[in-house]
Amino acid sequence: MEEKSKSKKIILVIIILLLVIIALCAYIVFGCKSKSKVSVSSENKGLLVLDDITIDNGDGTENIVLKLKNTSSKTFTNVTPVLIYYDLNNMPIHEAWGAKISYFAPDEIRYVEYYDITEDYAKVEVGLFDRENIGIEYKDLRDKIVYDVEKSAEPDENGEIKLTFKGENKFDKDVELEFQIAYYSEDILIYEDQFKTVAKANASFEEYEYYATKFANGKAFPEGYTYEVTLAEAVEYVDETEEV
Repeated sequence: MEEKSKSKKIILVIIILLLVIIALCAYIVFGCKSKSKVSVSSENKGLLVLDDITIDNGDGTENIVLKLKNTSSKTFTNVTPVLIYYDLNNMPIHEAWGAKISYFAPDEIRYVEYYDITEDYAKVEVGLFDRENIGIEYKDLRDKIVYDVEKSAEPDENGEIKLTFKGENKFDKDVELEFQIAYYSEDILIYEDQFKTVAKANASFEEYEYYATKFANGKAFPEGYTYEVTLAEAVEYVDETEEV
């Protein structure tokens, strides 16, 4: 009887281990892929949508922010991010556009905000499309930029808290910078903000952006939320109004 009891325990342990292995495999295959309902277009299989959030603008309109990872070995340069909406017949019916991406390297993560979204669709895909002015060649200059971010201890006269960006451009030409500020409640993305500025050649710069504490509809962020600042881009400034 004792041997039978031991055998049953061994079998039970093996079954539990098998279940754990199956669960881990399922997580790797499904859980690590994407938390988003947005799929990737066939032209951009090197993209992975890690997450998405809808931002209520407080005026009856909404935007979508995608957390994208470049899983390819290719650097995407001078592209426009687009959401393509399809109907039940798999026909494209609408496009929502995001701001230009000048440089998006492999294994990096970018937050992209899309405007003019729609709710009337069957599926939606994300793609990065080459811009018309393809003669511009962008190079990563983030190693030429040093910066620090300071959060004001007290609100200003308007009740706003500032994030001040102080730094130096050590490149001999003007550099366009894009800073991204992601806000999280625990590990859940709740909001994202970004701004661009031009740092003059071989010069210091100081810019600020308001620190977000609530959504545009007036609802406060969850207690204990955190924020993360990244310098998503630093490329040579090009005046696109001039002929390239």
